[in-house]
Amino acid sequence: MQQPSLVLATLRAALPRLLQRSALLPAAVAVAGVIGIVVYFQVPSDVQDVEFVVYGALAAIALVYGAIRHLPARLRLPWYLIAISQAAFSAGDGVLNFYSRFTGHEAPFPSAGDIAYIAGYPFMTLGIYLLVRKIQSAEGFFVYVDSALITGALALVQWVFMIEPYTHHVEESVAGRIVLMLYPAVDVLLIAVLARFFVTSAWRTPAYALLVPAVIFLIAADEVYVHDIDGYVGGQWSDAFWLLSYLLLALTALTPSIRRLSRATILDITPRLSPARVALLALALIAAPVSQLIKISDDNDALEYLIAGAAAALALLVLIRIVGLVNGVQSLRIAERQAREEVEAARARLAEQNEQLILADLMKDEFIGMISHDLRTPLVSATGFLELLSDGDAGELNDEQRRYVGFIQRASDRLLRQIEDLLVAASLQAGRFSMEHDVISLADVATEAVETQGQVAASKGVELRLDVQRAPQVEADALRLAQVVDNLLSNAIKFTPRHGHVEVRVFGDSNSSKAVLEVADSGMGIPEGEQSALFERFFRTSEAVEQRIPGTGLGLYIVKSLVEAHGGNVTLRSVAGKGTTFRVELPAAGAQPAGGR
Repeated sequence: MQQPSLVLATLRAALPRLLQRSALLPAAVAVAGVIGIVVYFQVPSDVQDVEFVVYGALAAIALVYGAIRHLPARLRLPWYLIAISQAAFSAGDGVLNFYSRFTGHEAPFPSAGDIAYIAGYPFMTLGIYLLVRKIQSAEGFFVYVDSALITGALALVQWVFMIEPYTHHVEESVAGRIVLMLYPAVDVLLIAVLARFFVTSAWRTPAYALLVPAVIFLIAADEVYVHDIDGYVGGQWSDAFWLLSYLLLALTALTPSIRRLSRATILDITPRLSPARVALLALALIAAPVSQLIKISDDNDALEYLIAGAAAALALLVLIRIVGLVNGVQSLRIAERQAREEVEAARARLAEQNEQLILADLMKDEFIGMISHDLRTPLVSATGFLELLSDGDAGELNDEQRRYVGFIQRASDRLLRQIEDLLVAASLQAGRFSMEHDVISLADVATEAVETQGQVAASKGVELRLDVQRAPQVEADALRLAQVVDNLLSNAIKFTPRHGHVEVRVFGDSNSSKAVLEVADSGMGIPEGEQSALFERFFRTSEAVEQRIPGTGLGLYIVKSLVEAHGGNVTLRSVAGKGTTFRVELPAAGAQPAGGR
């Protein structure tokens, strides 16, 4: 005998904890509610009356309990308003169900119960409106247009079939006719505030997904009640609509998702034309012609049937075409979004690859600088010993030995110049380049370069000319400026065939604010399509590559970098097969440079 008591004690202790679990209580209420609806249609009418009132009262209590349990005080007002409306409906049920029991005759129409019913609708409408106003849609104004279409269509149907007939319903009193017209009118108000649910995705929130069908069941029950007001008796099949409405309202409040829909604004992000939305718009479009068809069915007028049917068909065809256009636009938007995402992904990959390339470039410059520096030291020593051999410090050389030493010395000098170019290019790229500025004569630097390169030009059969005119002095690093002239001059000699000529000109510009150096040759020239890349590192023209003319492709890059470091600029004019002219402009000493580092 102790065991049942122990079981009951355990249940009493566990029940509060079980009820605290968010999913258990709504599930238990749903199961109990469905069982209660089934039982309702199996019991006597007097028990049905009691169950109906209890159902409505428990729904009102559940609304209040759910709001208190899940929401802070500032967010509970919409649910309290819906609870008040539910309490009014329950009171109306009580008046109608128990009137005959206490008075001994049937309740009149309209009665206090009808007044309680109608009085509850404004509270429910206001409560739902306070929830609906939180919905914001990316479609903006057009959501209101869709909502107006749905509301207008329902209002038209209500007027044609539910309101207008009672304006001349002589069997009822004036008060009775007003009440009969008020039921469909307040249903239109409910649809008006719910319409935004139908044209956005906000109803996918679980609490909304319960609230909307609860209101729809309520409206359906009202429609059946008003349409069959004379034949309505308690316990008929339409009572299931009211009972389901009460149950779903209770579940709405008990579902934890009311926190989400009550705390923050619901944003319907993606505009869409879903099948449900298309169906609603189609019903709105054909509401008027279908209503007309039904109203004229008693007249059997073929022409009116034809007109109404054609109007409905045209409306549907227009809607189908609009759906096709909208779906096409949506497909384009999806494709555009996918393309944008692919572009962003490609851009991210490209940025990552660029970073890797920059890092590899820096590592390459460091490697070139390190190797060039390590090669330069022994090469300088080798050229020094070659000079000693040439001068006879190690003994007199015969003509053949002297010729061999000359070959070695020229090759060593060329290799040393290439190593110097690599070191300078690496320093320029790494930003570790420094210069010492003095006021010097560009003409003196050019004269010395021509004298130094004269023997090389003569050995190639190239005529070397020098034209020096009055030019202002410049503020520059003498060694680096000499490197500029040497690189331009050696390039011109290298790319000029035998019996050609190279001319070096130094002069001042018209207002003596710049000193100008020009190195012109009658060599192979540079194709126009390759001129823009000529000053890039390691670039060599296609003809130089084809003819296997030695070089690193760094000379002109160094020239441009050094000239710009002095605040000057370098340009070229060239015609393939006729020659090239390089022009260097440097600001006069004391003048404001045009640019630089």
